[in-house]
Amino acid sequence: MRRAALIIALALCAIGCGTKPENIVRSGQAACPGDTPELKANEVIGPVSRRFEVLPPDRPKPIERFMGEIKRAMGPGYRSHDARVIYRRGAMEGTVVVVLNIADGRPQEFVAGFEEGEREEGVQGEPLEIDGQEGRLAPSEDSFVATAPSGDCSVVILIAVDKTKLKEAAGLIGARS
Repeated sequence: MRRAALIIALALCAIGCGTKPENIVRSGQAACPGDTPELKANEVIGPVSRRFEVLPPDRPKPIERFMGEIKRAMGPGYRSHDARVIYRRGAMEGTVVVVLNIADGRPQEFVAGFEEGEREEGVQGEPLEIDGQEGRLAPSEDSFVATAPSGDCSVVILIAVDKTKLKEAAGLIGARS
């Protein structure tokens, strides 16, 4: 059985280990227009070679718990989310890709809050470009979490146990039309 659920469960501490909800969510920012299309994870994951496969999460409950924390912190700024997992073909561990569609604020503010959380928690993060956008990559206790803007009103969040696999998956993000 694939271990995406385990990866996500381990990444649940990402909110507290490098990023606090109050840091990644800032109220009072300009709202995204209601007619802004919501992105799905499949839309932000580019075409992948036969070495990879993109699948729905085996166990979505840990993702829902993770996103529930973000949703509670964002309040009305939350619109929706969607998740997929990028696996190297035959691998047991993958990188979770979550697209968070926001109604309040700018995606860049989410990333700035992520970086602010790193500083406050004393976590050594690093820049990571995802789909040509400036993002951040930070360790949590047992995994790595990265985020970057994706579209006008969306943020992509990547979660993986292995930093190299996360960076590899980040390179697969970006074939929206």
